Amino acid sequence: MRDTSDPQPEGPQTYSEHPAMFAAQPLPFMALLTVFAAGATVLFLGVLPALIGLIPVAISGLALFAWYLGTLSVRLSVTEHSVISQRGLLSRNITEVQLGSIRSVAVHQSIFNRLLNVGTIEISTVGDDPEIAVRGLPDPDRIKSLLRR
Repeated sequence: MRDTSDPQPEGPQTYSEHPAMFAAQPLPFMALLTVFAAGATVLFLGVLPALIGLIPVAISGLALFAWYLGTLSVRLSVTEHSVISQRGLLSRNITEVQLGSIRSVAVHQSIFNRLLNVGTIEISTVGDDPEIAVRGLPDPDRIKSLLRR
């Protein structure tokens, strides 16, 4: 389902994604889900006092929700003429780079990232520091090929 609250760049899009939540960091994600499930089990079985189950449910639930909001606050879009990085939920920072001015595109992936097909994209125009850097994007090789056409 498309998120209609995000301002969409003009022109046909060839790529537009938020960072992946699970695939970008599978071990911390599974750890938080395990703590949440263990706390919920203790809470609902009533074996121990309810507070013992409620604390891990609340902490891991808040951490997962904050992580989810963090992924929603970032989007990378590639159009026919530009690449656009949008950051923020309430306030918004938008960086747009014309495809013709891109000098280098770097893809960084750990072994887990390669297995789950996510990675970090860094886009540079001039200088050493990238103008756009986004972690945890799905299909980073596709993004790189789109930017190199």
